[in-house]
Amino acid sequence: MKLLLFIVTILFLNSCGTVKPIDLIRLMNLGEENNETIEEANKYLDKKNIKHDESILLNDGMFGKNTPNKCKIDTALKGSSYIQVRIFDSTGNLYTAYTQCMGSFMENNFLNGFPPNKNNYPFFNKSLNFITNLDLMAISNKKKEEFILNNKSHSYTLVVYWNIWTKSFSKKVLKKVSKYKEKYGDKVYVILCNSAKDVKSSN
Repeated sequence: MKLLLFIVTILFLNSCGTVKPIDLIRLMNLGEENNETIEEANKYLDKKNIKHDESILLNDGMFGKNTPNKCKIDTALKGSSYIQVRIFDSTGNLYTAYTQCMGSFMENNFLNGFPPNKNNYPFFNKSLNFITNLDLMAISNKKKEEFILNNKSHSYTLVVYWNIWTKSFSKKVLKKVSKYKEKYGDKVYVILCNSAKDVKSSN
């Protein structure tokens, strides 16, 4: 079972490129795919001292292989990576993005300054915007309206898909985004979206 999980995870996280030896080591140390509650997610973020503005769950029925094309970063992909960073400008347009299958997050230096550098990935979904992206989130209409107002009042909104069970893969992204939030404060609005399945919706 562990071997099967390992093979599936490699294919899922690295479907767009080669797997480096260091990534193989990290993949072998992955936890098993788990359901996670918002309480567990927030406890993890507090323990790791991750700076952010919002912490929510993704909509289980709309993520992964069920992600509508209009909500994908790359419509050519069949599924969606568990780990993503989507950056929207204050008008709600997609400014740039990263997914695990685009290679090492640390080698994509688009969070090394302000404004963020643009990822040169050639197949972005140009119709994706912040309002469309909200369809993936397990939030109320009132919360969506709040998010839209906050998007407009910040230079950039960073939407991060992450989970606990991917361990170092998520941790590195969260740490990088946290430092960015700490440095640029009110210029950026950070929404952390836990991409594991919600325990309550799985019962």
